This record gives sequence, structure tokens and C-alpha cells, in this order.
Amino acid sequence: FLVLAARLCPPGCEASLYATFMSTYNFGHTLAGASGAALLAPFGVEKGAYAGLVPLLLVRSATLLLPLLLLKPLLGGATDRLKTD
Repeated sequence: FLVLAARLCPPGCEASLYATFMSTYNFGHTLAGASGAALLAPFGVEKGAYAGLVPLLLVRSATLLLPLLLLKPLLGGATDRLKTD
């Protein structure tokens, strides 16, 4: 992914792009942990009670697929630009 992003960015700003991606990744990781912990109680998952674990895992699996829906809008004409290089 980072190689693709480096090819798409203007020359000379690769380091800034890398820093932006890593900041976004770290923020997403922190947000995922916090939202996962917040979802435990509404699904009824707590110490010794795992009745809502299966629905929670289904929601988690569905949210893992959400970024796939954003690929086309985010890349837009980037794939055309890569083909010309």
C-alpha cells in the first residue's frame, strides 16, 4: 500500500505522506480498541457471560469490510495515472 501511495504522491513529499499514513493508522488502531471495548456491554459480553459474542463477531467482521467500499471513491482516477507511468 505504501509503495502505491508513494508512486501517487508528488516527488519530494514521500516522507510527509508516510508520516500522515502512520498517524492515520495509529489513530485508527486506538479508535478500534476503544470502540471495541465500548461495544462489549451493548452486546452483553462481560466476564463469564459470552452470549452476545457471536453477534459481536459478526458486526466486527462486517466492519472489517467497510474500507473496501471506500477504495473506488478514494482512488478515483489514480489507477489511470498509475497505468501511464
